[in-house]
Amino acid sequence: MGWRRVRIGSARWLAAVVVLSLGGVAQAQNWPKPTPAEVSAAVALSGAIPTDANYQPNWESLSKNGVPKWIAEARFGIMMHWGLYSSTSTHNEWDLKYIYGANPGIARQFTTNFGPRDKFGYLDVLDPTMGPNETGLAAYKAAGGSYEPFTASKFDPAAWAALFKESGAKYVTMSAQHHDNFALWDSQVTPFNTQNFGPHRDLIGDLCTAVRADGLKFGIQNHGIENYDFVAQFISSGPVGPGIKYGTGNLVTPNDFDKTLTYTDKDHVTHTLKRSDYYRPDLKTYTDGNDAMTHFLDDWYKRNVEMIDKYHPDLLYFDNGINPRFLDPLKQKLAAYYFNQALTWDGKPQVTIAAKARAYPSGGTEDYEKTMPKEIQAAGFQSEETLTNGSAWDYTLLGGKNSGFNTNAGTFVHDIAHLSAMNGNLILNISPRPDGTFPDQEVKVLKEIGAWLAVNGNAIYGTHPWIRFAEGSTSAGAHTSSDFRFTVNGTKLYAIMMGWPSGTATATIQSLGQTSGHSVRGVNLLGFGKVSFSQEANGLRITLPKQSELADPNYAYAFEIDGAI
Repeated sequence: MGWRRVRIGSARWLAAVVVLSLGGVAQAQNWPKPTPAEVSAAVALSGAIPTDANYQPNWESLSKNGVPKWIAEARFGIMMHWGLYSSTSTHNEWDLKYIYGANPGIARQFTTNFGPRDKFGYLDVLDPTMGPNETGLAAYKAAGGSYEPFTASKFDPAAWAALFKESGAKYVTMSAQHHDNFALWDSQVTPFNTQNFGPHRDLIGDLCTAVRADGLKFGIQNHGIENYDFVAQFISSGPVGPGIKYGTGNLVTPNDFDKTLTYTDKDHVTHTLKRSDYYRPDLKTYTDGNDAMTHFLDDWYKRNVEMIDKYHPDLLYFDNGINPRFLDPLKQKLAAYYFNQALTWDGKPQVTIAAKARAYPSGGTEDYEKTMPKEIQAAGFQSEETLTNGSAWDYTLLGGKNSGFNTNAGTFVHDIAHLSAMNGNLILNISPRPDGTFPDQEVKVLKEIGAWLAVNGNAIYGTHPWIRFAEGSTSAGAHTSSDFRFTVNGTKLYAIMMGWPSGTATATIQSLGQTSGHSVRGVNLLGFGKVSFSQEANGLRITLPKQSELADPNYAYAFEIDGAI
């Protein structure tokens, strides 16, 4: 997740736009940059979409799959970042890249805590018999926690689903793999997965079953397209700037690339894997005449197909790596496969692909990362925010400013109101611990959001925009009693007041004055009941009760208005 400044000049990289400096070395959100021939070859390695299928691999055909009604009505969802990086917990979900040298400071921090990388590498967090040295144990303790291998030993998917339902979320997504490309499902496409190692269970499948049993939609996040040269390094021989250069191989030694991993499958057959095949897909060789890039793109496609067929996700989410137009033939083929398959499932569910920067200009749901539109959108969309701090989206103990959580539930309630008024959803990221439990701070925030939605849900769920989305400040951070967000549900207009007035017992909605053309017949304050009002020249003036009389928590205040529609 997140943009980092990119080094330009390598044939395998494309420029991103926003700078993040980490310990003196600038990093990039990297996507593969194949040639057109490599993309075409990758598309050809898997079966073609039948010519008589309902959806064909082109934007015109895919446009028939609009934003699902359930997305446009959900208004609040949950996403998660969970993986091996939750155990290294050194900087953020990019730890794999950093600890092998992309950031010298973070690499030194890792070896200080765990020893040389040829003795303890990234993949070794899957082994519960291994862990940090005494210095590392002390560092985790000083950070307020402890080291945990990635075993998901306390993972209770039913408890997770119950928490998500209590939070008021209507859909849930989880990272099936991040940029490290380690699969959190029982995969036959890649042996580097949680069925074979670490948890020894299908984390995606177990959560999917539990979430749906509680009546929620389930989606899958796949960030793996960025993996092709994720460990191929930026290195710095001096200050940031002219000293930044590209390493054709991994230049941090010693490392564990020449070591192996062993697992025993369900048929009691033992398999030995080369770690280098996991760390450096860009260096793998093949005998079929296709190069590493072609096979990497084919592998990305086949992993997605496998998850589509196994879990029937309601939503697929992709990160920035699929944005470039040169990947369109592969993206279009995958979308056509997904949409056609959904037509064969029970109930023919409405499915969608969420992606950024119009990566899917047709047939998808637009996603915004830590940003949002400035006005009402015709189609439903989602905007990502996270409970984690700094640049982290995962559980991070040793990350300094990246550690800890935003515990102000009111911030996210305001985001839900603001986005709903523009026809959008908040999808809020949370970060499980490696053992499969949630930090108390995250649980508390989710429950507080759920308590607010339990009182004010009529103003949020299933709503659509009014003739304007805001009065007062149009900023997402608006929080005064002069700032309102408007939604419509059936015949009712909802005006959500973003703060409580001080020194006055009234609120005024200027958009509903006598000359507005709206004749108000009644006003209810959700969580309280009927309130008196007068429709005056300068607005609808509402007499407020004492704030102490309202249902908790009081983050924002929804007036249900009869007669304004």
